[in-house]
Amino acid sequence: MSEPELFAVAARSFQRFTNTARGQLILNRRFGVLFVAVALLLALVH
Repeated sequence: MSEPELFAVAARSFQRFTNTARGQLILNRRFGVLFVAVALLLALVH
C-alpha cells in the first residue's frame, strides 16, 4: 500500500467524526489527551 493510499484510508475513518461539531469536539479531546500523555511521558523519561 502506497503512502497516499494509507492517508486516504485514515481520512475515511476520521470522516465520521469530522462531519459534526460534536464529532470534532470528541476528536479534538482525544488528540489533546494523546499529546498531553506523550508530553508527560517524554518529561518523565528524560
